[in-house]
Amino acid sequence: MTPAEFAAHLPKGNLFADCNDGELADLLAIGTLHNTKTNEEILAQGDEGKSLVIVLDGVVRVSMVTPNGREIILDYAEAGAVLGEIAVLDGQPRTASATAMWPGRVMRVSRTAFLDYVEHHPKVAIRHIAVARWRGGCAKPTSRSKATAPSRPAPVLRAISSG
Repeated sequence: MTPAEFAAHLPKGNLFADCNDGELADLLAIGTLHNTKTNEEILAQGDEGKSLVIVLDGVVRVSMVTPNGREIILDYAEAGAVLGEIAVLDGQPRTASATAMWPGRVMRVSRTAFLDYVEHHPKVAIRHIAVARWRGGCAKPTSRSKATAPSRPAPVLRAISSG
């Protein structure tokens, strides 16, 4: 896959969408492509964040299981979505699972390789902060509430559903 082909999978606002060809080439060099099967678990809730994945083709269901055994679907991730990066960066167990809805393709990047990549491409780290704030719900306050959501919403959802 070339940097241009990879860039075609990245929607505007994606963590890597504003990367230049050199940054994308470096990312491709450290990632491994993987074809997914229907219902294949790509990331598992509770696992150590040893890697992140970038969805290239297909749709991935992001969900978590609450302490009382209920599954909560958090999102359906499409091409360009970056999944698992929070656990890679903060070293905490994954708060959600990611499962392929049907055959597709993802690129997996190990924690060590990604941290090295970010060290050599600090603008990616800055973009990650902006994307994480948006995904975490730290949006502009609305007229109903001035509070912002936590950066890792899954623990809050788990606590609410068990109560």
